[in-house]
Amino acid sequence: MQILKTIRHPSIVRFIGSCNVGSQSNLVVERCIPLTSVVDELEPLEISSGLHGLVEGLSFLHEKMAIAHNNVCPDAVFVAHNGSWKLGELEHACKFLEVTPDYLQKSRKYRNEHSLSPEEKANTLMITAELGHTRDVYSFGIMVECLLERLQELGDLIKTFELRIQDECLNPDPRQRPKLTSLMDDQLFRNDLLSVRRFLQDITLKSLKERETFFRGLTRKLLGLPEEVVGKHLSQLLLCRFVLLDQHASLFIPNLLTPCTDVRPSTENQGGISPILTEVTFKQYLIPEILKAFHCHDYHIRMILLTHFPYFIHLFDKDVLETSILPQVLLGIRDINNDLAALSLHCLGDLVTVLGRDAVIGGRSKTYFTKGTPNFKHGSNFYTENQDVSNGMPPKTLLKELANSSLKDANKEKEVQKRKDEMERRRKERQERQKALKLKREQADIERNKQEEPRTQQDIPRGEHSLIENLKSSMTEIRPTEASIDDGSYLITKQSPAKNKKSDDIPIESDIYFTKEDGQSSENDWSDWENDILEEEENLSKSPKRFEETYIDKLDRNTSPKVIQQKLSDIDSELRLKKDDDLISQIPGDFMKSKIGEKSQIVETINVEDTSISRSVKKPVLKNALKLQSKKEIQP
Repeated sequence: MQILKTIRHPSIVRFIGSCNVGSQSNLVVERCIPLTSVVDELEPLEISSGLHGLVEGLSFLHEKMAIAHNNVCPDAVFVAHNGSWKLGELEHACKFLEVTPDYLQKSRKYRNEHSLSPEEKANTLMITAELGHTRDVYSFGIMVECLLERLQELGDLIKTFELRIQDECLNPDPRQRPKLTSLMDDQLFRNDLLSVRRFLQDITLKSLKERETFFRGLTRKLLGLPEEVVGKHLSQLLLCRFVLLDQHASLFIPNLLTPCTDVRPSTENQGGISPILTEVTFKQYLIPEILKAFHCHDYHIRMILLTHFPYFIHLFDKDVLETSILPQVLLGIRDINNDLAALSLHCLGDLVTVLGRDAVIGGRSKTYFTKGTPNFKHGSNFYTENQDVSNGMPPKTLLKELANSSLKDANKEKEVQKRKDEMERRRKERQERQKALKLKREQADIERNKQEEPRTQQDIPRGEHSLIENLKSSMTEIRPTEASIDDGSYLITKQSPAKNKKSDDIPIESDIYFTKEDGQSSENDWSDWENDILEEEENLSKSPKRFEETYIDKLDRNTSPKVIQQKLSDIDSELRLKKDDDLISQIPGDFMKSKIGEKSQIVETINVEDTSISRSVKKPVLKNALKLQSKKEIQP
């Protein structure tokens, strides 16, 4: 694992990390695909270029790192997105001097058996630093033999290489096997693809004269290579910064950035444009690289892209043009350089033809020009009166407004969506907080209701609760429909009671009357009492005070039960003293009314203070002006 972390080479798969999944250990490397899955689709030039990359990678391991791969085979080779071959499967690699028969024996079942060297199979290893590379050289020769049949189209180029593989790399004597660097000058690796790629990779090391010579003949070399090979292997290198900024590449770049609609020419057109790629290949390989180049804010690179923009604008997807290219072109309008601003405006005109006026310019539009042909028969006037269009034009050019927004407008939708998501998140958090506060308030109300016990019950001793119950039970005869004084002489009667939802709104019924027990009319209709009661109740209904507060001077809420009972007894005694068989009809109405009110208030106070018992005396009893029916009681 430590070896993998230290190895960095273009022809070796880059190690990123490792992880454990269950009982298995996995390696994380750069994205690439196995050679065995795409080898049937490769051109002979691609295979020869790939073999050259493997030779470079193995030479780096052997000569720079003194490491043996120990498992060189087709399964250990991978292909990157740019078509280059990379050496992988480095889990069996180790230093030259760390190789032992036991180490190779333990890993043998995980390695390719067909690629093992004869000395390893015969267990006759010679472990020295000078011969540490020999096993990998033999394995490389075995792999090349598997690929030689795919290289037959190269003709004579493959013959010398095939002989060297058989005579040198596959030699049974490890001491006769050469180092792989000696194969790099073979005729097989002398082709235009490898020479162009090698020069572009080392362009910063080349002299001015070498670069001038290279770019002068580059178009001819690329036209001689398969179009697919050029696009896959060289598109990224041809559009790199060092190529676009090189002054000698100015004659080559138009040929690269101008796709052809038909078949590309086989030879270079002297003095004109010679397209190297067709539109299909151009869109597949060059458009992604051009999109990356548009995000480079270098003046010379942007001028090159804008100059050739009309030739490949139609190869972009509309979404890419609107979201990526348009903001970058608008950015050029803001630049201080006049040439760059002018080219940017030209490209905006090209974008209008593809994306439409609304997408590029925006704002309100109006028809100022109409289509029509003059009527020559009637001598129509070709000219119309001048129209004032100054009012229809904005005070500032709308393109400047678009340019001011630049990249901000490109990401406007993303920012709006981000703000919406943030607002939604805050709204949910606010709802959660409100819900929690509501629940907390409800719990607090429940606790407060439990703790708010009537003060009367807090002051009543434990043994006096039964006394209060007896007092309340003795007053149960006072009801909204029927009530009587303790002596039983008087009875409040009501016929056909109204069904009301609230006891405070019982209307005065016309069928309520006052009679004696014998059914005769009373000599006194108690009219004064009735009116006084109504006036008192109206005053009570208008007052915001509670009913029991009107008698606060008569009875305090904290009055002890014994005092309450004594008060009731005094009222009953006064009524008994006044009661007489002959004078029953002579009892003043005010006196009777006041005593009933006092007694009702006592019961009302008891029921208000004790929340466990419902109110047995209601205010509508008096409000309805119920008349008393005298009832004689036989004295014992």
